[in-house]
Order: sequence, then structure tokens, then C-alpha cells
Amino acid sequence: IQYGVKVNDVWSAGINLEQDYSERFVFRKKQLGWDYTSMYWSFRQPNFAITLGDYRVTWGLGSVLSRHFQLQSLFIPSTWAGIQMPAKPHTSLNKVNRMRGVCLELYKKKLQGNVVFDHQHVDGEIRDSFLWIDRSNQGLHQSDLQQLRRKKVSLTAIGFDMNTHLKQFQPGISVLYKEAFQSNVHQSQFNLGLYNSWYLPNGIVQGELSTQIEPPNAKSITLLASMILALSPKTDYTASLKVRSQGNNEPRIPNMNVVDIA
Repeated sequence: IQYGVKVNDVWSAGINLEQDYSERFVFRKKQLGWDYTSMYWSFRQPNFAITLGDYRVTWGLGSVLSRHFQLQSLFIPSTWAGIQMPAKPHTSLNKVNRMRGVCLELYKKKLQGNVVFDHQHVDGEIRDSFLWIDRSNQGLHQSDLQQLRRKKVSLTAIGFDMNTHLKQFQPGISVLYKEAFQSNVHQSQFNLGLYNSWYLPNGIVQGELSTQIEPPNAKSITLLASMILALSPKTDYTASLKVRSQGNNEPRIPNMNVVDIA
């Protein structure tokens, strides 16, 4: 079930409900009858915009934060999909690719930025003293095992992005802190990204340098350099280099980007 209201591109609100085959319809903690419940409210003005509830947003090329968010781990951007996208209400029934919380956007002349806060629960469990997040069946709760993993891991993220337009260039910076916990197991990540877009007469060149730092006891640092040359929506080239230094082979917070960007 999907229902939404939109008035003159100023404000919008909506609710999405979904129940997959054999999923349980119950009222309990973290479930209000339907297995999936999503709500949003958005208000937009010339100088600012605010979105509450479920939303999507992309910073820079998307390696630090993209609209395919649930604790992605330095996602490698691909084609035009990684280009900066302002916050938009999550109006679909997709249970994975959205943030849940609040996004505040500010616009002043050639400077624009946004601040995000996300808090949600996802399917996972504790394995060998580490948090494991179910990537392949996220949001699917048909079997008893999937029910046991249902929304067991709490995710929280806070960060900001700022960019400006300088003639042919659009430089920007992204900062995001993420943490996940279940019971007494806690894991966190810090992401920093620097990006720039160079607009050409017949296309665009984009580059982004991003890093991911995990807690000292994890001894893990990841560096990702990406570049996209796009001459048209159907002609583009992508090059990426990812280097990871890690003392333990077990990832702290696994990549939650289960849907590929095409």
C-alpha cells in the first residue's frame, strides 16, 4: 500500500506499507502490524529544505554516502548514478536503499550543504564477537532464522556535506560518522571525502578521494580514489583504485550496499 500527498513542490508527505508472502502480521516492538512501514514528510523553500522520516541523498560521487545507503563501505561509484543528488523522500517499497531520520539542506548563493542524521534497525546478528549484517536477505522475514535476525542491529549515522559552484568547477567535502551495535558489541566507522566536478562543453569529469577509518583496535584504513568521465548519459568511463590496510580479515561493519548502481 502506498499513499502520498504533494502540494506545489513545497511540501509532501506519504506512507508505504508492505507485507511479503508468509511474513507475519503482528503488533510488537519494532513492528506495527505490517512487516515494512515507511513514512516521510518534506518541506522545501528557496533557501532551505527539511526532510523527516525515510529519505535518500547522494554526496559527491557517492563513495561516502549515496542514495543506496545502509552502511555502505566506501561504495565505488559507477556512471552517472554517483552525481550529487539532494535529499528526496523515499517513496518506494525498497526496504534497503534509504536513510531514516532527518536531513536539513541549506542554500546560499553558490554555496550549498546538508546535514543528515540516521537511526534505524537492520537484520543481523553477532558472529565471533563481531556484528554481521544480513546482506542477501535484508528486509525479508519469511523463515524462522530471518525472524530471529529481524532488526537486531541498531545503526546510527551523522554527518554533513558542503560544496560550491566556481564557474566550471564544483568542489566539495563530505564527513560521515557511522556506528552499529547489538547488546554489548559496538563498531564504528569514520568517512571523509573530497570531490570535484569539472564541467566541459560536451561532458563532465568528476573525481573523488575518500577514506574510511575504523576503531584503533581494528587497525583498518581504506582509501578510495575514483574518477568518472561522462560525455553523455550513454557514454561514460569509470576508473577506481581502492587500497585497504587491515589487521583482521573480518570486516567491522560489512558493506550494506546490496543493490548495484547501473
